Amino acid sequence: MNRSCGFSILEMLMVMGLIAILSAIAIPNLIAARIAANEASAIASLNAFLKANYDYNIANGTFGTPAQLRDAGYVDEQFGTPMDKCGKTIYIKHGYALTMVPTKLERRLSSGNNGNSGVNNGNGNVGQNNNSGDTIVITEYYMDAVPLSVYEPTLYRTGIRWFYIDSITNTPWVINDTKQGNPCSPGVVCYDETNSKPQYEVCTPLN
Repeated sequence: MNRSCGFSILEMLMVMGLIAILSAIAIPNLIAARIAANEASAIASLNAFLKANYDYNIANGTFGTPAQLRDAGYVDEQFGTPMDKCGKTIYIKHGYALTMVPTKLERRLSSGNNGNSGVNNGNGNVGQNNNSGDTIVITEYYMDAVPLSVYEPTLYRTGIRWFYIDSITNTPWVINDTKQGNPCSPGVVCYDETNSKPQYEVCTPLN
């Protein structure tokens, strides 16, 4: 008597159970590895931006925005794809959004006489004042690296930690409490300019 070949229901259930167990083990590890890779890329981008901006400063006497650095050839596509978000330009790369915010601007006369206006402005509108011919330059800035999934909650998680770097400490930081931040304007500064000291209670420096 010939028996038909095939799998029994019990065998199929056993195979499906084994696949489910292996998936439950592997998928979280894959997600964690992806997040770690995204975070490493964000930190590398912040460090690269800092170095390129100091080179740009030496040549131009001002720090530059990511677009200015790219147009001048100090960086290539390493900051990713620019897009408009929250009324400003952010750069998307490896699941992170990179945003540069000028924190101190200085008005310099076109004749060569420097006039420090002491302007603190975070809107990033840097350029020429057509009425006076003065040049507005960036003297201090910070840059955020925020997980893109914070902007787009429907995306899979692209990162956990929020990163930050500035032109004063020249050190990348981890923002400790991201719940108080707004991805459009994180508003977390790791260096207290008023007291001239890092804010360790707010941020942790990365070695």
